[in-house]
Amino acid sequence: MKKLYLFVLTTLFISSSYSFADDVFLREYMPIKKIQQKWNSKIKFDPTNFKGSSSEIKATMVYDLIASKRYIKQPVDKVFNDLGPSTGLFFSEMVPAYVIGNINEKPDELWQVVFLLTRDSKYIEKVVVHKKCCYK
Repeated sequence: MKKLYLFVLTTLFISSSYSFADDVFLREYMPIKKIQQKWNSKIKFDPTNFKGSSSEIKATMVYDLIASKRYIKQPVDKVFNDLGPSTGLFFSEMVPAYVIGNINEKPDELWQVVFLLTRDSKYIEKVVVHKKCCYK
């Protein structure tokens, strides 16, 4: 009985570890050229407009947001202050993430702009567009 119990616990641990690893490491990011093509990104990023806009309008500003590197090395609080609470989710609620694009598209085409943090979780290290669901 002890062996069966140990086997079940080990199996659960391994499967949950795999799910965690899949969730954290097998992320799909969109290259910046594709961002520009997909959303015809001609609108300049403006924090006030971004904060109050639909996810479709936000998508058109993301290319300029990333290319400008506006939030790189800035405190995380600045992102939340400028852009409001997250509308997406990436690993933790501490990581600013905002759904972009047409939310009524196929579920496997749901994207979000994510502000990746430094190791100490105080500053923005990188801004990426991440596929929110349906990993390959």
